[in-house]
Formats: sequence, structure tokens, C-alpha cells
Amino acid sequence: MHYELFPRRVSLLVYEAIGDVNYTSSCQININNGYGTIDTLNGKDFYKFLAEKGLEPFLKLGLKEVRAALAPAHFRLLKRILKDKVNIEEMDRYTHEGIELVWVKMTEI
Repeated sequence: MHYELFPRRVSLLVYEAIGDVNYTSSCQININNGYGTIDTLNGKDFYKFLAEKGLEPFLKLGLKEVRAALAPAHFRLLKRILKDKVNIEEMDRYTHEGIELVWVKMTEI
């Protein structure tokens, strides 16, 4: 019998400055071959961080695209703040437990 361990979940921690010990925002990244799915976004600086860095941390992981399920307002926000850095494509819309979500795919420009 044989088994293999495959680490595929990464935490992205965002700090205000180099040397800070407390992060201000974070997300979890599930790695699935060439794409990553982000979830559990939290913190006050996450979208500010994305606006500054774009897909840089995801590309460092070797990812070709990043996917996420977002509220429509967050989708509109990301399209606005990332318009010059990231291609954002709506893949699907659905309702989960009464909440409308937009399934998006983000790739490098």
C-alpha cells in the first residue's frame, strides 16, 4: 500500500508594514493544479492589498488563475480596483442559503 501527502492549502497573511507581528487581513488559498480558490477572506486591508499587489502572491505559488465566490458588491469593487492589474471574469451566479454569490475567475493581464 502506498500514500502521498499533498499540501494544498496556504494561508495568505497581510501586514501593514515589514516587521509587524500582527497581520491585518488574510485569506485561505486552496491549490488545485494550476488554479487557486480563495475563501475565508477577512480583515480591513484585504482589498487594499489586492489593489496594490494584484495577483503577485498567487503567481508566486505557480497559480495561473484564482477563483472565488463573492457577493455582487464585492465583485463590482474588485472589478473597479483591479481593472488595470487583473482580468476578472464572471463564471456563474447562484444563491446559497438565500445569499446571491458571483463565482469569478481572476487572471493576469
